[in-house]
Amino acid sequence: LYTHLHNDILNGLIVSPASKWKPDRKALSAFLAHNNITALFPTFNENANNLKNKLTMLARKGEQHIFTIIKECGLQLSLLTIMGIKIDEGSDKHKETMRAFNAFGDHMAMDLLLGWLGLGFLSRTPRYKRAIKCARDLVRSVIKENLAKPVDTEDQNNFEKNNKTLIELALKALRQGVFNEKDVEVELFTMFAASYETSVGAAYTCLVLLAMHPEIQERLF
Repeated sequence: LYTHLHNDILNGLIVSPASKWKPDRKALSAFLAHNNITALFPTFNENANNLKNKLTMLARKGEQHIFTIIKECGLQLSLLTIMGIKIDEGSDKHKETMRAFNAFGDHMAMDLLLGWLGLGFLSRTPRYKRAIKCARDLVRSVIKENLAKPVDTEDQNNFEKNNKTLIELALKALRQGVFNEKDVEVELFTMFAASYETSVGAAYTCLVLLAMHPEIQERLF
């Protein structure tokens, strides 16, 4: 499933060989620590409520194409937790980023199907390459902005701080000499894309299954 990440995003954490994976994982593992995850709950809940409110407005209006709404909320969650930024919905930057990740998602499905036939290269279309460039440019611009900020020495050495975004940990690893700038870009890009795909896919699958099984809906709600 993640072959496309290896082909196009170099060796990010989720696809890197063991020799590189171990030190890289150690540098970023605090992101998935229990205290850090629980500290991010307010962000998760805000995003979930935003999605719920948007879907509530569609109630009793017949069949709806909800995947777009789920993708928008999933993108905002990945931007906040991985990149530490929020892009205003409806802005040109938000629309451009959504287009890029829509193309990225389409490519994943096509790559998976064509890969079985040994034809995965056919999925790397000009549209997909433009999407990758857009996503890369976003990651690079956020890294550049963060590197230009003055470093808070106390915060830099505060390993107990919770609510860390992935970019904070990656830049800390850069300043400590564990990562180079390319490593930061690769890890952020890989986790940004993978977290978006995972969260959107999981939310959509759950909602579709609930729609297919009304009796489970009653037990859940």
